[in-house]
Amino acid sequence: MKNIPVVPLVLGEYRGWLSRDFKSTRMLECLKNPNNLMNGPSSQVLLDGRNKVVKVEISSFKVKRIVVIKEYRTRGVDTLKSALLPSKAVRAWRGAAALVKRDVETPFPIAFFQSKKGPFVDRSFFISEWVEYYREIRELFQEKDEEKLRPLLVALSDFLCRCFNKNILHRDLSDGNILVKEQNGVYRFMMVDTNRIRVRRRIGWFRKVRSIIRLGIPSALQPFFMELCLGNGRGKKLYWLVYKMCKAFYSGRIAIKKKLRLKKIVRKMKIQ
Repeated sequence: MKNIPVVPLVLGEYRGWLSRDFKSTRMLECLKNPNNLMNGPSSQVLLDGRNKVVKVEISSFKVKRIVVIKEYRTRGVDTLKSALLPSKAVRAWRGAAALVKRDVETPFPIAFFQSKKGPFVDRSFFISEWVEYYREIRELFQEKDEEKLRPLLVALSDFLCRCFNKNILHRDLSDGNILVKEQNGVYRFMMVDTNRIRVRRRIGWFRKVRSIIRLGIPSALQPFFMELCLGNGRGKKLYWLVYKMCKAFYSGRIAIKKKLRLKKIVRKMKIQ
């Protein structure tokens, strides 16, 4: 197991940690003003919703580094919770560090930093390396037919079982949080959104079932994938029953959220 060598990061109002391998005068200058960094000429917005994710090129080394900056927008209950619990940026750093320590693939964590207003977190950021040629696994689920999906699911189950065996649990194991690269028929995976990573003493079958229900595996292949992840033993029928119940509940909850979000959008349009 390997730990990430770090140095304290103190930048005006911001406090955090920086991977020692990325410490340079240019890097520190860039991090001093995250607004300029995220809105500069080399920045590319990948997501701008509840949180903001930006791809940025930083020429602070002999070789140009491309990084991903995620700004966690703290609001509502999350603001109150930040007075007592670690911020999402802190949890993202800890989750990524836990994966690196256990040799589970993830974009290398570079830094996290945050500012506070009194006891509450005001702004927080997590920075990791950009990885080339990886795609969200949802794209392959949509592109490949059933026959070609089977090798992918075998490789995915091997990856997830390795994570479970190392006591790694991703509490939001959705299609967007697993990246995959295919090369000559070999699949390689990475986990992202590491603020939802937890290290458990033991991961039982129920937690395994609950963790994989967010994956958009075609219904015809779900029993096949269940057997890959949990085996074909005595508990097979129970595992499948629990999986279907949890999957139905999760799908229903997502459908309700989408309806509420749509109503909110329509309401805003009427007001305007």
